[in-house]
Amino acid sequence: MGEADELAYKWPWWTTETVNERLASAFAAPDVPAASTLLAALVGEVPEADLEASERATCRLMLAALKVSEGDLTRLALWIEVARTDPRDLIGAAEYRRELTGEGESVRDADLAEYVAWCAHGPRHSEALMAPDSLDPMV
Repeated sequence: MGEADELAYKWPWWTTETVNERLASAFAAPDVPAASTLLAALVGEVPEADLEASERATCRLMLAALKVSEGDLTRLALWIEVARTDPRDLIGAAEYRRELTGEGESVRDADLAEYVAWCAHGPRHSEALMAPDSLDPMV
C-alpha cells in the first residue's frame, strides 16, 4: 500500500470521537481529566489546511500521544513535549514503530494493522479489524 493510500485508510480514525474513546480506555477514570488537559496542548491550526484537515491533524497527534503513553501521565506529558518540538517524532513512534526501529519497510503493513486495531479497539469498531493483506481504504 502506498503512503497516500495508507493515510487515506487512517484518516477516518482521526476524529474527536476516537480520541475520546482511546482516552477513556487508556487512562484510569481519575486520570482522564489530567490526560485531557495535557492533550489540549496539541490543539492548534495547521498552516495552509482547511478546518477539517486541521482538526484531523490535531486528532492524529492526540491519538499518537495516547498510544505511546500506554496510560501513563508522565509518558503522555513527555511525548506531548516531543510533539511540540517535532510532531513527526511522535507520529513515527505511534504509527511506524517497527519500521523506525530498524525492522525495515517490509513491516509497514504490520505497523498499519497494529495502529488501526488500536484505533478501532472496542465493540463499536470491531468490524474495522482486518488482516494486514486485506487493508483497502476504498472498501
